[in-house]
Amino acid sequence: PYTLSATLLHNFLLQEASLDDRRKRLLYLSQHRGMKETDLLMGRFAQKNLETMNDVELNDLELILEEGDNDLLSWIMEHTEPPERVNTLVLKMIIDFRKSL
Repeated sequence: PYTLSATLLHNFLLQEASLDDRRKRLLYLSQHRGMKETDLLMGRFAQKNLETMNDVELNDLELILEEGDNDLLSWIMEHTEPPERVNTLVLKMIIDFRKSL
């Protein structure tokens, strides 16, 4: 039978806990943006998608969440083009999510 060493199991559990904490932090940041419109939109997007997002997507979401609400809302509503640094698959996912509402 396959067994994990105690160290390997411990490292795996720490990584999982760390990922869970990261997702909780991103959910909080998504729901508490400052503008009611972005709070609702980003919060609902995060609630629906965070659990299935991989590390790269979580990194992209963190970058997007660092942007100001006015710019973010303008990109999500497709009023202006986003800069390349945030024009990622995750931003496209957020735009598609907004369109589905």
